[in-house]
Amino acid sequence: MMLRINYLHYNVVLIFFDNPRKFRNEHRRLTRTANSLTRHDRIRQSALNRLTPLEREELDAAADDIINKIIGAPSGIVPSELIPDGLVKRAGFTKDRTLNIPDERIKDYLESDVNYVMENYIRQVAPEIELTAKFGRVDMDNQIKAITEEYNQLIADATTPKERSRLEARREADLRDIRAMRDRLLGTYGAPKDPSSFFCSCWSCGSSR
Repeated sequence: MMLRINYLHYNVVLIFFDNPRKFRNEHRRLTRTANSLTRHDRIRQSALNRLTPLEREELDAAADDIINKIIGAPSGIVPSELIPDGLVKRAGFTKDRTLNIPDERIKDYLESDVNYVMENYIRQVAPEIELTAKFGRVDMDNQIKAITEEYNQLIADATTPKERSRLEARREADLRDIRAMRDRLLGTYGAPKDPSSFFCSCWSCGSSR
């Protein structure tokens, strides 16, 4: 082992003496690079130390905003009941995705395959077009309100507490299944909170065939 190390060391020494100017220049270049990186790191750390907690939170929020723009949360991911009346969600592909980052710095992560982009665009937008054409709105808000009002009237006309409870349970189950069907068509339906629901059971049976 010592002979091997000495031999390598001997070769390095020979190469160095064979072209000393080249190695001196390389050493200077590496030293300048190291000093520059160290200086930039000190500047960055000094700037971070001067930040107030609020400014740090703002920077975190800006970073989260960039991440969300890159990922592009699809429409339908926000429950429709949380969206104000009269506001129809836009398709995820129609939302702005402008980033304050030069393309050159993220070129490895940019998708340039036009076929792939169009396939994803169609997969996202086509269900929303069909839902809007069939029900007037992509969130089926009018239909959901109509079902809710109909159940509310049935509950109001119920003569016993047991019947009212049964109708309330049916109302919640029907609304849950309708929303699940809508979100499934939009591709935004996540893991079900109630795997025993009617819709989930039917979907599982259909998928297993």
